[in-house]
Amino acid sequence: MSDRVTVLEDDEDTTGCRVEVIESDEEEDGTGATKCQVEVIESDKEAEGTNTTNPSSVPLASAAASEVPARVPGAVGGEDQSGAVSGESIEDASASSKAGDGGESKVDDGPEVADAEEPPEPWDEERVAAALKQANEEKAQGNEFYKRRQFAEALDAYRRAIDAAPPDHEQRAIFHSNAAACNVMLEDWDAAIEDCTVALKHDPKYMKALKRRAKAYEKAEKPDLALEDLKKILELDPADRDVRKDIVRVEPLAQAKFERDKEEMMGKLKDLGNSVLGMFGMSLDNFQMQQDPDTGSYSIGMKNGGGGSSK
Repeated sequence: MSDRVTVLEDDEDTTGCRVEVIESDEEEDGTGATKCQVEVIESDKEAEGTNTTNPSSVPLASAAASEVPARVPGAVGGEDQSGAVSGESIEDASASSKAGDGGESKVDDGPEVADAEEPPEPWDEERVAAALKQANEEKAQGNEFYKRRQFAEALDAYRRAIDAAPPDHEQRAIFHSNAAACNVMLEDWDAAIEDCTVALKHDPKYMKALKRRAKAYEKAEKPDLALEDLKKILELDPADRDVRKDIVRVEPLAQAKFERDKEEMMGKLKDLGNSVLGMFGMSLDNFQMQQDPDTGSYSIGMKNGGGGSSK
């Protein structure tokens, strides 16, 4: 049997067909060509009035006619397991030029580069003086609102003073501290603490900011932090009797909070210990903890006296 098949063409253009050998005869006719039954399984062009995908019998001709390679089982580069003919597919001009019909290909220019920002205007003496003038005008307006107990309006004015003031200028400590005073009156303790903290960055020894933050810490149920600020104030002004009284009042509150925090921490540690000891059928209830009165350290031992103790 020949390894190439010939597709006979009619008057219409049916080229670009892919055929599959579905029946083959080993006998040759009088012309020397082998006959076989083929099926058109793919066509690049639809025939008018006829169905080119229907099976048709096409006799094999000699190699002089147009030829399409046919592959038989066992041939090199032959068919796959399903019996379909392998080989290169043929594309017509319209299919091969689809990508080019849209014109020239677009070139990716990459991400747009933003224009370089202009450097900030330098803070010369004239600009600093003008900014401070505007900031102090806003502060004066805030002071008037504060005197009339219009704390929200006063806070807005102090915020405008902060926005107008030169960066890193020492007077920003005053504007933030005044804003903190408004927040204390509005009972916004977290905002008051934040404003005082910023003020103290500009002036670490600013007494009003320390006192206002100490009050805000105490109201926010953080007496331990309030006690730290009160002690700093006393270091800066040992003659301040009011601060001494505040320390005496806040110290037991801070100690009570310490005990609560310790109990909470011990409870969490106990839960963790029980989860581990539970794998061995034990719990922390099997142990007892004793504090050394001299050193303050704790020792842990088994309640039944076994296992010794560890510090």
